[in-house]
Amino acid sequence: MPETGPVSDELAEISGEEERRPWASWPLALAVLVTTAATVWGWRQHLGDLRPGGPGLVGDELGPAATGPAGLWRSALDGWRGGGLGHDHPPEPWLLPWTAPTLLVDAVAGPGGAPNAAGVALGWLLLAAAPVALVTAYLALRRVTHRRWLRAALALGWAGATPLVSATQDGRVGPVVVHLVAPLLVAGYVVAATRGGGTRRTAAVFATALGVALTAQWVPLVLVPATVAGVLVLLLGSRGARWRGAVLAALPWALLLPWLPALLTDPVRLLGGAGATVAAPALPAGAPAWQTALLVPGAALDPSDLSAAPLWAALVAWAAALAATLLPGRSGRRAGVLVVGALLGLLLALLAPRAGLGVLPAGHAEAGLTVTAWNGSMLSVSGASLLLATALFVDRSWRAEGPRRREPWRAAVRRPRAVVAALTAAVVVLAALVPLAVAVWRPPADGLLAAPPALPPVAAAQADGPSAPRTLVLTPVGENEVVVDLVGREIEPARVLRDRTTELAVGVGPAGPVEEVARTVVSEGGDRAVAGLLELAAGYVLVAAEEDHPLVGRVDALPGLTRVGGPQGQVLWRMSDNEAARVRVLDADGGLVSRVPSQGPHGVAAGRVEDLPDGATLHVAEGTGWSQVARVAVDGEDVAVGADGEVALPEGTHDLEVRLARPSLPWHLVALVLTLVTVFLALPFGRPEPDTTEEEEP
Repeated sequence: MPETGPVSDELAEISGEEERRPWASWPLALAVLVTTAATVWGWRQHLGDLRPGGPGLVGDELGPAATGPAGLWRSALDGWRGGGLGHDHPPEPWLLPWTAPTLLVDAVAGPGGAPNAAGVALGWLLLAAAPVALVTAYLALRRVTHRRWLRAALALGWAGATPLVSATQDGRVGPVVVHLVAPLLVAGYVVAATRGGGTRRTAAVFATALGVALTAQWVPLVLVPATVAGVLVLLLGSRGARWRGAVLAALPWALLLPWLPALLTDPVRLLGGAGATVAAPALPAGAPAWQTALLVPGAALDPSDLSAAPLWAALVAWAAALAATLLPGRSGRRAGVLVVGALLGLLLALLAPRAGLGVLPAGHAEAGLTVTAWNGSMLSVSGASLLLATALFVDRSWRAEGPRRREPWRAAVRRPRAVVAALTAAVVVLAALVPLAVAVWRPPADGLLAAPPALPPVAAAQADGPSAPRTLVLTPVGENEVVVDLVGREIEPARVLRDRTTELAVGVGPAGPVEEVARTVVSEGGDRAVAGLLELAAGYVLVAAEEDHPLVGRVDALPGLTRVGGPQGQVLWRMSDNEAARVRVLDADGGLVSRVPSQGPHGVAAGRVEDLPDGATLHVAEGTGWSQVARVAVDGEDVAVGADGEVALPEGTHDLEVRLARPSLPWHLVALVLTLVTVFLALPFGRPEPDTTEEEEP
């Protein structure tokens, strides 16, 4: 059996082919303890809101999410989705990964369930962001140094980095996910660019591609630097690395197969994400370029204020990363690659607030404002590259000139180079800890609030009942304007995690049935208004105003409505005859024969209807286009659905079932198979293989 050649420790570290060592350590445990304690202290006022049965949180880019895992699942897969009467717009890619933590919240809640499980799950993600960022950075730094104290200290700084703090403060869940995964992705690309082979290196490549795809579900913009980096490895890498570059450039796109049609049809979606956009009155928006270069996203900071201390900490990181490029041999070249990655992320971060993606149309709440990508996501990518380059510099400097193991400290201080190496390491580490200290002083949770209930308790309880009635919400704005909303059991994902690129692609449609009924309620009243409410399955009317507002008097005058009180600042009415329902069977004269019990969102129902008269029809209160994806079965046999959502029913007693088609399900199954194969290839089976293709250069 031939004997393998020597392998340098440095090559083993960066390629992942080193002797396996336990990933946990006491520096990591101590760092996690410190970060967790700081997080609990900063979030103490919101811990009650994040209990499994709590309301969840809201922020500038985060709305309430009163649904559970089933609601998210169906919103991601059903052909009809969204709030109000629904629509067939492409589903948001982040709905499926959001289902996983929501399932956890629902399971912890126990038999009673959690009505706001989806919102609480997002709150948990924001709460755990700092400790998780610490762990991911610690693991990624293993690829450039085995010094556990150094990895733990720099990871602490990453847990308090400005992009993460700003994203958490605004409720930008997508950029938070990017920050958590960015160090691992950067380390994965560095592994892919290294010469040689081995099972663990191959596994790291597929794991990185999987991580890019998962992150891109939250912020598709990540695909841009990820694809560019993969192409660079393909074109400039060694012969053994080129196939890895091809995998990293192409595989994430393939894993996103179900959502590619929407991205290709409306390319502007590629530049958005869950909470990853900004609406600004003028360009450029946000901080000046020099502050962006120092990893500050969003609004400008006052350099003289203590909250601007992370600016100068980032300056130290840039200096250390640039100094690392002067290291001899492969270390310097590797640092150069990391600095190029940091510059690529910075370039995209500088372009983001200067590149308008479109102007929000008339009728939008932010009409006339220009949409841009939020640059914090790309600053996380840039910062992750700086993080690894900084660790590389400190590690190699310490290795070359620092105190030797078991060397008496009196002897070490007599060597000027050892003193310089120790002071350099201390400055870099202390600078890295500055952002975390500022985050503890001004916790990001201060920008979040407890989520208000979408509906009064009585209306919310009925919305989950067999009739699933909706509530028509009227909010007076000024003297002559009323904002209209139709709220039911379903959520509108665009209102939970704001993505203005989706709003640009969809636009503001013309006034529909909801606006017409609201106009009738406000202006005309009478039986016509009540009939319109029944067509919307609106069993409740809510006016978001005090009792002395003129609109309250007009709604009070409607026949068939009974006031049932409401929370402070709101007045609620319900339909007296209780005929409102999503799925109704009407006779030839329009009278109610029966209600079919609701089994899910947007008209999904099943039940037995007895003694149907001649001319009976099934009416489903959904929007235009619902009939294209609806399937109605009578006694197990599918029947035709009219364009208006009506279905003619035969006389007698029958079993009815209303369900929704899932047009994208085959593509999801293909993507699932591809994902499972990728997960299998990402598992580091076999023993690590020594690499003899390179030796450390002097």
